[in-house]
Amino acid sequence: MTSGISVVIPMRDGARYVGEALDSIARQTLPVERTIVVDDGSTDDGARVAAAHPLRPLVVSIPPSGIGAARNRGVELVESPFVSFLDCDDLWTPDHASLLMRALCADPSLTMCFGHAEQFLSPDVPAAEAAAIHVPDQAMPALVPGAMLVRSAVFGRLGHFREDLRVAEFMSWLLRVEHSGERYVVLPDVVLRRRHHGGNIGRLRGDDRRLDYVRAIREHLHRRRSMPDGEPRK
Repeated sequence: MTSGISVVIPMRDGARYVGEALDSIARQTLPVERTIVVDDGSTDDGARVAAAHPLRPLVVSIPPSGIGAARNRGVELVESPFVSFLDCDDLWTPDHASLLMRALCADPSLTMCFGHAEQFLSPDVPAAEAAAIHVPDQAMPALVPGAMLVRSAVFGRLGHFREDLRVAEFMSWLLRVEHSGERYVVLPDVVLRRRHHGGNIGRLRGDDRRLDYVRAIREHLHRRRSMPDGEPRK
């Protein structure tokens, strides 16, 4: 009996960390059914590292198109009823799949389930750089792809991730899901370990991140204001 979970890992130049990410998937107490690595135009040998991993993930390559496009390509290849995500530099805790799956199975009205995330400083960060990187010391609720398990059917109902946003594609999608009335919960359990290092996309694209977030929030507010009073969210 399989778990019915597929994992999508978007990757851009992830050779340094993708092996550890795949290790964390291989250690799941509830084994996943399929792992899909989408190489988004990497210039390193991340695709080779991923393909050589004992987990034997499906590795597909696309031209450099951004994380939204990479996630979408992975979702297109999912054939299982549940899908989760993991950034190539982050790690799942061993009970990630089992905890989130248990919650979704217990309540069929839920579309998706999230957990908490803890942060850690990557051991390979030089001391001079580490001093400038703030790492929260407490686990926090994580409305991020790596802490989520979602029913695959939602993508057919509500569409995929936007590909014109560099760093806010998930927040834009989640706001659209919330607006539709889909339900989710956040478990108190830590299911994700988020790695901090000098190459984090949010750190490298701080200005893009702020602009994309503002854009996504404005569009969400516009959707809400355009709905007639009393009309159900769709």
